[in-house]
Amino acid sequence: MSAQHFLNEVQIVCDPESVFEYVTNPNRWHEWYPSSQPSNKEYRASEVGQTFEIVTVQKPIKLLPFTIKKALTYTVYKSEYAKIWEVTATSSLVDSTTSYTLTPIANGTSFKREFRYVTKSWLKIIEPIFLRKSIIAQARVGLNNLKARVESENA
Repeated sequence: MSAQHFLNEVQIVCDPESVFEYVTNPNRWHEWYPSSQPSNKEYRASEVGQTFEIVTVQKPIKLLPFTIKKALTYTVYKSEYAKIWEVTATSSLVDSTTSYTLTPIANGTSFKREFRYVTKSWLKIIEPIFLRKSIIAQARVGLNNLKARVESENA
């Protein structure tokens, strides 16, 4: 199966430093990204080489009670304060890379989230039919949630 690649962008009325501090804190991902679950460990993940684990839950078919729950182990691959942050993640079902690029703009920050992934095992079969649309929708919702959360905390 070939890798999937999605890019989303949002304008946040807040300085890049505050946005960076928020998005590079995995303990807060569940506040804005729909599939992320709260962590029971405190993580700091702003430096290259740091690792952390996040559990995600996907519901590929909305009308069925079936969910996919997986623990992903993340490693910070690239980090330039308030500019770029990239993590790789691996699990038994998926390998992914997530990049956040922050650019100062007149009234705040242009925030880009790039997500690349390859599915493994049985997930390869359902990904193009059920999961891909859910991942795309979650990214849009997540960035809207991020914008609202960061702007309200920094108003």
